[in-house]
Amino acid sequence: MIDYIITFSDSFTLYYLEHFDKNKLTGNPAKEKKLYFFDPFYYYIISRIINLPYTKIDKSTLIESLVGAHLIRNFEQGIYQGFSNIEKIFYWKSAKGKEIDFILSNSKNNIIPIEVKYQNIINPIDYITIKKSFKKGIVVSKNTFSIGENIVILPASSFLYLLN
Repeated sequence: MIDYIITFSDSFTLYYLEHFDKNKLTGNPAKEKKLYFFDPFYYYIISRIINLPYTKIDKSTLIESLVGAHLIRNFEQGIYQGFSNIEKIFYWKSAKGKEIDFILSNSKNNIIPIEVKYQNIINPIDYITIKKSFKKGIVVSKNTFSIGENIVILPASSFLYLLN
């Protein structure tokens, strides 16, 4: 199965993220990986092949995938060889199963957790995992903008614009 994933990653169709190891500050290839389609078009094509009605396509999943794709475009250096070489973007999952969508690790001292919550209302419970585990981070929302104590909430459109 991993051979197929690497083939699709190197053909720029899928990308996968490794689990972030907080102790080593890098990815852990031994743990499970998180898969995304790089382009929403691929998500749409696969959904049509398996007869999933277009109205059932989860926009929040598409936005999460899009945020990851933009992080890759902006922070990864070796992607011209394919997406199996991602070295700065990870995901994180606690022992209790709480997950943070993206961990951007630019250097040993610069770790930015990013949680995508593409919904109308953002509550503190939506970013409690970021606060407890990393003390700071960014929440990508549907249309909420807020700057709090070490947590910035940005609409997806603004977040993606600021990356460019």
